[in-house]
Amino acid sequence: MLIVGDKKYVEASFESEAELEKVVEAHHHDIFGSLSVYLPKQLVSTTGGEGSVPDGFVIDPESRRWYIVEVELSTHSVWSHIAPQVAKQIIGATQPATKRQLIDAAINKIRNDDEYTDSLQEMDIDALDVHRLFQTILD
Repeated sequence: MLIVGDKKYVEASFESEAELEKVVEAHHHDIFGSLSVYLPKQLVSTTGGEGSVPDGFVIDPESRRWYIVEVELSTHSVWSHIAPQVAKQIIGATQPATKRQLIDAAINKIRNDDEYTDSLQEMDIDALDVHRLFQTILD
């Protein structure tokens, strides 16, 4: 167990990556920030045509950051499995077409979420500026 302040972290085992992916998605606000937008798996491709499917993406307007989410069990090899996969994902996710795809998906996800829109307005971010904000973050 790890204790930080009043928070306790308990080690847990997972049967599969799918189980762990569900936990990450369900708790993305705790992991990435309360206004973070979690986007599900989607194919990203490099300019050379190499493709990979990250487990998700997160855009966080509060921290002005975005994340590629790749969930792996500790039993997978870092150099033969994880590193090549993540390298393809980073290159693919930085392509202009992929960024547009992610921005569109994020906008569609929050489009009818009045609570989210209210939270953005509290940060002085007008609903009309959300696209520009997400574009700035991904750039």
